[in-house]
Amino acid sequence: MNFLQNYRQRQKREAKPLFAAISLGLVLAQIVFVGFYGIEYTLATGTPKECKLEITKTVDKTTAQPGDTLTYTINFKNIGTADCTGGGVKVRDIVDPLLQFQSAQNSNNVDPGYGSAPLYKVSSRTLNWNAHELTPGESGWVKWTAKVLAPKNCGAFDIPNTAHITAQELNDFRTWVDSNTVHTTGDVSCGPTTGKLIVITPPAMIPKIEE
Repeated sequence: MNFLQNYRQRQKREAKPLFAAISLGLVLAQIVFVGFYGIEYTLATGTPKECKLEITKTVDKTTAQPGDTLTYTINFKNIGTADCTGGGVKVRDIVDPLLQFQSAQNSNNVDPGYGSAPLYKVSSRTLNWNAHELTPGESGWVKWTAKVLAPKNCGAFDIPNTAHITAQELNDFRTWVDSNTVHTTGDVSCGPTTGKLIVITPPAMIPKIEE
């Protein structure tokens, strides 16, 4: 009788590692299955991985006058746990009507333009860059310069600017992440009023006409 009890207890002890291995195998199979359909999971926590983009912007002058050159710097980074992909991460900026675009630079992992869109599309005043695939922790930058134009009206003016970034993982490029907004202000003197000169001749200086 004791022999039979010992045998059953030994079977239970040997079965526990087997059940644990089967359970782990099922979990791994579920992870692989779900990952196959585009959702990545971390094995340690079971939480989904995420493409998460961060973008910041600076300008070298906060005050300027017509004729001055402004330099904008845009820094961005994948602060998530999954790759940001698609046809490439899109970086976009808008050139203010008071600016005339001049030139641009970028980091080695960025190309000017995006798909068929050029670096600068004049009709929409839009700047485009392709940051390609950004892995977790990877960053990049772009810079562009522009000349300040004279406003149509004299007085104070303000040039605000905000950059934008997106990826396929962000609602298939439909959700944009905005940078902080930078401002450059200025003031154009109105000066004296100009117009036609009107000369009024006093009556005493008007010659008399003899009849």
